Amino acid sequence: MAHGIGSVETQSGIEAVCKSLLPDSGQVKVLVLNSDSKLGHWFSGILSQDERAQCQSYRKPIDQHCIATMRGLWKIGAAALTSTPPNEIHDRRSPFGRPILLDRNGRVFDPKFDLNVSRTGSWCGIVISGAGRCGIDIEQIDPGVINSDLIELLANIWTGIDSSCNEFEQKSQRFFERWTQLEAVLKADGCGLSGEFEDILAVPTGTNRNASLQLNSKTWMTRPIRTPSCVVGTCTFDDEHGSLVEIDVSEFEQQCMSAFSARVNTV
Repeated sequence: MAHGIGSVETQSGIEAVCKSLLPDSGQVKVLVLNSDSKLGHWFSGILSQDERAQCQSYRKPIDQHCIATMRGLWKIGAAALTSTPPNEIHDRRSPFGRPILLDRNGRVFDPKFDLNVSRTGSWCGIVISGAGRCGIDIEQIDPGVINSDLIELLANIWTGIDSSCNEFEQKSQRFFERWTQLEAVLKADGCGLSGEFEDILAVPTGTNRNASLQLNSKTWMTRPIRTPSCVVGTCTFDDEHGSLVEIDVSEFEQQCMSAFSARVNTV
């Protein structure tokens, strides 16, 4: 970046970015971007040197950079919600490894606000909620990972709801649509993939992707999100009256670039 994170120019730009991401009460905002874009490099550049060094533990360069972008996204999202500078953002982890949002004084932040991130290949996504707990999952469409065990797992949940369950192997797009719905709910709940998929109950709401899923006595609304054609994504939240706002990445990048007095350089 042309300016250090502590510079007046950069701090002013960060505040503008945070304002664009901040959801209103009852609103859920989603952003999906490529980690190799200018925007992706800017988010990864938010991290400290130590934080970026931690990302080097991943073997593949694409994973190293995408993880850094995703962590930068989380820090900016947390800064937007808590009105805390990104370099002062700290989190605790739940027993399942989910970051717990803290306020400036180290206390657990208002539970009606939440955020969650996901990544696949070079793509990253974030959901920021003013409508309670939320989760997001994005997955690249890869028919090679579909096997009989996964098909059976999904079919057990969706049978009676989705008539295409027995065709998941041929309909990989549909498989990943249903998979991301389940994983987004598990992430929102906080248990992640350590949770039991069998504990999820699909609520009969038709065969479209605006499904409702029940887990641990809570009902989650799932919504498809706009992604590139090679990726499928779902976000979920627990407020039935929550409204989804999908941030246009091109417009958002223009807003971010204009918020800074210097061009964002790749790292």
